[in-house]
Amino acid sequence: MLNKVERVLRRGLYSLSDSLFQEWPLPDGDTKNEIAEANLTIHLAHAFLNQDYCAFAENRTGANEHYDLVVFHPDHKEYLIIEAKRFLKQDDSGLNSDFDRLLNRCPLSPAIGCVVCLTREKAIRDWWQDPHRAVAPDGKRSARWEELAGLLQESGSTVGHVPLPHHGDSAAHGSEGFFQEALYAIFHVPKKAR
Repeated sequence: MLNKVERVLRRGLYSLSDSLFQEWPLPDGDTKNEIAEANLTIHLAHAFLNQDYCAFAENRTGANEHYDLVVFHPDHKEYLIIEAKRFLKQDDSGLNSDFDRLLNRCPLSPAIGCVVCLTREKAIRDWWQDPHRAVAPDGKRSARWEELAGLLQESGSTVGHVPLPHHGDSAAHGSEGFFQEALYAIFHVPKKAR
């Protein structure tokens, strides 16, 4: 099941990549901000809807909590819960919190968890996909990176990445040297979390 989920997930990320090649949804040259995470979830939802899945954005799990996207196929009834973050950076523990919530406090059953985020740093991408990853990417040091490395290991995640070009992907559009990729981790939610 994880292989099929990964194939559809990658279709959604390539759909986002194709859209970003056509139009960058921020002013050219804006490198301080990132595209909204809704851009991730809308393309992922579209890919799963095209495979006859049911999809629900911002699926409520409690009074103050929600999952960014929940999909399931009517014939399989296994939930796929997707948490998206628009930027993976050192001083933000949001991805770790989402990951931990999926691993330890997931009310949906049976479930597959998926975290998806964006990065503009090759060192982070390389670290993410390395099965023997260090406790932190090159040049990064904090307890949050160490915690994330532990979560990726503990979950037995299938990890991957998809390149996301800048609009036009050429120097004429201010993208010379531009690097951005979507990173993902897919894993079975353990029974203890339910």
